[in-house]
Amino acid sequence: MNKTNLRHAILVLHFIAVHAHGQSLEDIRKAAEEGNPVAQVKMGYFYTQGLGVTKDYSEASKWFRKAAEQGNEDAHVKIAYMYAEGQGVPKDNLEAIKWWRKVADKGYGPAQFSLGYIYQHGHGVPEDHLEAVKWFRKAAEQGEIGALNGLALAYLEGQGVPQNFEEAIKWYRKAVDKGNVNSLLFIGDVHNRNRDYGEAVKIYQIFADKGDAYGQFNLGMAYFLGHGVPEDFVLAYMWLNLATANSIGETRKFYLEQREMVATFIKPQQLTNAQRLASEWKPKK
Repeated sequence: MNKTNLRHAILVLHFIAVHAHGQSLEDIRKAAEEGNPVAQVKMGYFYTQGLGVTKDYSEASKWFRKAAEQGNEDAHVKIAYMYAEGQGVPKDNLEAIKWWRKVADKGYGPAQFSLGYIYQHGHGVPEDHLEAVKWFRKAAEQGEIGALNGLALAYLEGQGVPQNFEEAIKWYRKAVDKGNVNSLLFIGDVHNRNRDYGEAVKIYQIFADKGDAYGQFNLGMAYFLGHGVPEDFVLAYMWLNLATANSIGETRKFYLEQREMVATFIKPQQLTNAQRLASEWKPKK
């Protein structure tokens, strides 16, 4: 068995151990066929992930729909997502909204967050920041981490609400208190936007030291611009070099462009020193 297949087998066993509560796959299938909505949701999930069965989005959507038609709130969110992504069903954003709204109107937080997200980002619908804030606030009041971050972003950008950095930090802080560590990084962005560079750098340093590419990039730019730290092109290049190495895709391309821009400001010996510092760097535990 190769490493990929071994990892998949371990994932299957782990999922069943955690979620099946001692039931075998066939036990869950039998319960689903007998109409148990919780078992139907599990079967849908098995098919979306290929856990113990061949991945099949059409089969997954069938099980999610059966559970949703019995009023299962989680199933409503999952079938809505499948319509939004065109997985196993024709892509149809209006149909997705219909399924989300059925349970969002009844107070189901994950569905409320989903509605807020698609209206905030204009996924398949025109952007409507007032509508986004309405749904984010409803979900945030129930402690939905995504909604807490979404509402914070609305205050940061002044979208659907007046721009208010203190409110943005307040809602990000609530997400941090719920255990979402990345929201602390977003608080750094708020300080940066508010030109409170010293506080921003403190946060970026924490994440950069742990190997987070976004934290490393922002710390590198802080050293380049002299924002919150003394201007230092060598350290700027070092952190941007690390950020580039730790990222992929379009993000990596952008970080690389900024690193090469910084390189034009330093002498060859300084560049060698910066590259040496990057190669010797190790994340803090």
